[in-house]
Amino acid sequence: YVAVGSTGTDIDELAEPLPYPEDQSSNQPLQILFAGEATERHYYSTTHGAYLSGLREADRLLGHYNLL
Repeated sequence: YVAVGSTGTDIDELAEPLPYPEDQSSNQPLQILFAGEATERHYYSTTHGAYLSGLREADRLLGHYNLL
């Protein structure tokens, strides 16, 4: 559950892959991607939020492998 006082930014941070792609100190490839309704800022706790988060992570993978 999102804690009282949490913001949309907190949800966005939950959705960030590990290691962070912006982390220039690491040459590691993406190892873990997070999808699911809890990672969707605008449709949190809904079925379509889960679906949209899956599309987001699929796009992230395609971009990561330069397939877009």
